[in-house]
Amino acid sequence: MKEITILFLLLCLVIGKWWFDKWLFNRKRKKRRDYYRNVYLKSDAWKRKRYVVLKRDNWTCVYCGKRAIHTSC
Repeated sequence: MKEITILFLLLCLVIGKWWFDKWLFNRKRKKRRDYYRNVYLKSDAWKRKRYVVLKRDNWTCVYCGKRAIHTSC
């Protein structure tokens, strides 16, 4: 009976660590995504890079050849 209790506790620890790692990863992922969407894409650095790329490609999509309004199609 004691061995079963120990195995059960070990199983709970493994599952708990897996769940915590997954939770922590998703938390960091959401933080990075929110920063990218709400800060970086609205920065002057991004606007300059976007303009340079569009101008370099003569305002046409490199994939389909249509007029480009985004840096990727």
